[in-house]
Amino acid sequence: MPVQAPVFESPTVPYHCPDLKTITAYCRTTPELIKKYLEQTPFEYISDHFILTIADFGNASNGNFYDVGVIVPVKYKDVIGGYYLFEYENTTWSCIAGRELWGYPKKFADASLEEKDGKVTAAVTKDGVELMRLEMDLNNSLEEALPETPIYPHLLLYTMPRPDGPGILTQMVLSRDTSPDFITKSRVEAPIEVNLQGLEHDPLDEFVPIEVFGGTYVIGDYYATEENGWAKILDKLI
Repeated sequence: MPVQAPVFESPTVPYHCPDLKTITAYCRTTPELIKKYLEQTPFEYISDHFILTIADFGNASNGNFYDVGVIVPVKYKDVIGGYYLFEYENTTWSCIAGRELWGYPKKFADASLEEKDGKVTAAVTKDGVELMRLEMDLNNSLEEALPETPIYPHLLLYTMPRPDGPGILTQMVLSRDTSPDFITKSRVEAPIEVNLQGLEHDPLDEFVPIEVFGGTYVIGDYYATEENGWAKILDKLI
């Protein structure tokens, strides 16, 4: 949409991003908070852990963009994966493509990621409010291993509203997993500083962590291939 001048090219897959840079914080909150957000989904609560991630797709073959996520591990039937509670991108086309094709809950926000003097700083700003800031000193090291926190496959709730009144016209559960094609070039685990703020429709301040286990800074080659770049329909709910 629109048919006469689409916002993104179709088909959008395959595409790739050499030297994708991603900073990720591994955190813990209350079980009650995560369960509250899962109430309106078919996904099962499995952990009070969550991750915050900011990725720089500046080298992407289909156009430059940032991808930001608040992701929780969930279970759907016998599948365990990661569910995006919040997601932000800094271009119109990437927001629309991810939402229309696969149901990612993308909203528009400005983002940045900079590596300088052995430190990585990444931030997300929306309507003048810095929703998220992650800071990592690459020269530090973690004392304990990071907890296992499932991120892949992405479990997605593809939801289309009714055009003739309130309610949902179509809702499907999708699975998407590009991880088999990712080639890691470098990975650093280190302590990480997390700062979150909220807006009325973006209450990230609710996720101010009880505990921050640490973070990772990963550089690698990302591929959305014909085999793994598309989503798979697990169930049609409506």
